[in-house]
Amino acid sequence: MRVEQATLPEQLRFLARLFDFVQRALSSGGSVLVHCASGMHRAGTTGVLLRMFKSGERAKLATERAQAARPVINPDDLSGPDGTLPRLLRMYEERVIDTDVWGLGPMVEELP
Repeated sequence: MRVEQATLPEQLRFLARLFDFVQRALSSGGSVLVHCASGMHRAGTTGVLLRMFKSGERAKLATERAQAARPVINPDDLSGPDGTLPRLLRMYEERVIDTDVWGLGPMVEELP
C-alpha cells in the first residue's frame, strides 16, 4: 500500500514496525542499512524519521541534521512540500512528537 492511500492508524503501525525493527537490530549489536535508488527521498525520509524517533527532534531540525551527514537528502524535492514524504514527516511530528501518542515521553538522545 502506498503511504498516501494508508489511513493514519496504518501509517502509525507501519512506523511502529519500522522503529521496532531498527531498535531490535541495534539492541542486539546489529546494524541497519536504509537504502533506495539514490538515498535522497525514501531512504532520506526514513533516516529523518529515525532521527525524530530516537531524539525527539522536530522534522525541520532532524532534516537539517540528516542533511549535514548526507547533503542530498531532500524529502521535499520529489513532489514539493505538500508531497507524500513531507506529509509523513509532518504527520509523525504532529501525531507523535507533539502529543506523545505512544506514551513514550521525551525520547531525547543526542545524535551526531
